[in-house]
Amino acid sequence: MKDKIIRDTGKEFDEGYQVALNLIDDLAKISKGNPSSNHMAGAISCILNFSYVFSPSEEAVGALIEFCKDFAIKESKEFKKSDAYHTGEVQSKFVQH
Repeated sequence: MKDKIIRDTGKEFDEGYQVALNLIDDLAKISKGNPSSNHMAGAISCILNFSYVFSPSEEAVGALIEFCKDFAIKESKEFKKSDAYHTGEVQSKFVQH
């Protein structure tokens, strides 16, 4: 049972992550490859609104946000170490090259 819960959690996390990657692609398309902080604020606000509406409590959303922030910091550090920004794999005006 525990293995199934872990497997389902990982699968659902991956599904949500993929949806967000599609959102990023859509933002790039509508902004001609140059999404602004306003685009990002709109997307993040929508996701947070969804979280607060469907969450059992504000504390649960706070824990979710903390997990997501920690995950993003860890992943971004590992990604930057892979040098993907400098090889041209990732193009962004927000990253110092």
